[in-house]
Amino acid sequence: MKSARLYRGSALVGGALFVLIMSFIVGNYMIFVSSGSMQVKNINDTVKVFYIAEAGLQRNIYELKNGGSSPVSDSLGDGSYQVTYSGTGTTTITSVGTFNNSSRTVSMNVNVRRIPNINGAATVYSDVGTTGNITIDGRDHDITGALTGDPGTYGLSTSGEFNQQGSSQLGGSGIAPASPAEEGSYDEDPLIIDEVDLNNDEIIDPWEILNVSEDWYTDNIQETLIEPTNFSGMYRYDPPGGTWTGINLGVSSGLLIVHNDTYTATMKNITGIFVGLIIADQVTHVTGSAMIIGAIVTLNQTGNFFGMGDAYIGYSSEALSNVGDLLEDGGADLDAWTTSVSVQTGSWSEL
Repeated sequence: MKSARLYRGSALVGGALFVLIMSFIVGNYMIFVSSGSMQVKNINDTVKVFYIAEAGLQRNIYELKNGGSSPVSDSLGDGSYQVTYSGTGTTTITSVGTFNNSSRTVSMNVNVRRIPNINGAATVYSDVGTTGNITIDGRDHDITGALTGDPGTYGLSTSGEFNQQGSSQLGGSGIAPASPAEEGSYDEDPLIIDEVDLNNDEIIDPWEILNVSEDWYTDNIQETLIEPTNFSGMYRYDPPGGTWTGINLGVSSGLLIVHNDTYTATMKNITGIFVGLIIADQVTHVTGSAMIIGAIVTLNQTGNFFGMGDAYIGYSSEALSNVGDLLEDGGADLDAWTTSVSVQTGSWSEL
């Protein structure tokens, strides 16, 4: 009898131990399954919130391409995105997507320079020199001439060589004007327009700079027979004898093209204030207290010379955007003026 009771007691202990072990195994299995489900859910949420943030980013790029200037926010399914941006030349767009308890932040640097063939406050298709007290600054300015805080672009981009003389100062790409100019503030010998082989001395046309057809250029940009001054709008001028000298622009804005069929139309001794884009065959001296806010482009490949006085040339993406608006209002097809993405970075964080 004693052995039978011992056997039954051992069986009970063994059964209880078996139940305990199985409970432990099943419990851990359920935890594992639950954990796996949570991990799968978190992965799904992470993927969803990434695409939501990307959607917000692309929405803001679309807005910028089409002239929008406001941050955007919206719902997308059960999630939402909020997009902000800073800067006017190289713009940093930041999109925060949210879904359930997850968020993802994606940022992108976008170059909103709308005229594709302008690489500096001064873009020059020849060797170029500066002298006197002129300052050329490729950092971004608003239309009043105040710095926006954006690094902007090169102070000077030349297909040839740059020769800095006198007390002239040059800056750009976030670098303050200096004498001598710091490396990175100017660009020598680039292929400024990809389709043009400068080594074969192929002539650059003003309509190529604007990325419009020659017919559109002729039909829509008004030709003036008198020296343009104190104007607003788009004008092209062919100076008698090929040289426009003692220039007083007064206070003018828009697009000014000084060009002739021999590509020798020269602007000499420029004074006054101009906000927008100047395209000339050649420039000799921006003088006195002249101020050009926007950009200036020269086409002649035989040499240009900027300098004298306390003149100032400052790059402005806002001023160039206004020029783009003038062209679009005239019916130009400016698809190539749209925003181009330069850098993309992303980061993720939990709420």
